[in-house]
Amino acid sequence: MSKIGEINKQNRDLGFPRIRVLHYSYLEMRSSWNNPCRNAPFWRFYWNQTPGAKIIFQGEEIELKKEEIVLIPPHTNYGSFADGSFFQLYMHFEWENPVPVTRPLTFSSAPFLKHLLEIPNWFGKSEEQFEIRMYALLLYYLMELQTRSPAQESMKHDCRIDEALEIINKDLSLSSSEVAAKVNMSRDNFQRTFLRCIGIPPCRYRISRRMELAQELLLHSTLTMDEIALKTGFVNRYQFSKSYRQFFKVSPGRVRKKR
Repeated sequence: MSKIGEINKQNRDLGFPRIRVLHYSYLEMRSSWNNPCRNAPFWRFYWNQTPGAKIIFQGEEIELKKEEIVLIPPHTNYGSFADGSFFQLYMHFEWENPVPVTRPLTFSSAPFLKHLLEIPNWFGKSEEQFEIRMYALLLYYLMELQTRSPAQESMKHDCRIDEALEIINKDLSLSSSEVAAKVNMSRDNFQRTFLRCIGIPPCRYRISRRMELAQELLLHSTLTMDEIALKTGFVNRYQFSKSYRQFFKVSPGRVRKKR
């Protein structure tokens, strides 16, 4: 008796990977790319059509170019710098699949280069085709990432720090002592554990998140300086302006005028 028809009897519904794209764009980037300390609670996908930008991770320079895709996992500390303007496709996304990766990774863009070079012709157009191309890009390189990641690599992980990261990103005004109390840790133990897991002290993580959010709001929102200060956890615009200038070496007012 033929067994054709029984081969696939274990089939089940094919669900979509647990991925949520938070933000994406294809645009000409300028000074907003310059940030000495980036660290975010989500994944980042970068492809640069034109040269001029780089990231620095633990002293290593990674040039962003059309021949490569760059994936950066959550809570990775790196700086980003540019010599001038450049065109970039980026996606920020969440992925409910723990992968033992703790540094930026580069992949050849060759499998999609033809489509990427034609991006001005399809980005944001023909909704269904646009979404298929964007997810095809993302899913292909996540598949490549999984095949590359060494299974034996262990991540420094503590569920209390996971909870702390959620708390910090919901309220950027909280101090380290306040966050430590919310996760039932002493302040000193919290700071040591946070540094071991994330690679930077909690105060530095918090200021990097504040500054990146502030930069985004200055360039892409109509909020006033007072509103941005409050939204990023500062007491007033004067404290905000002082911290922003110390971090980026430029005043927030000048950044807003350039947009």
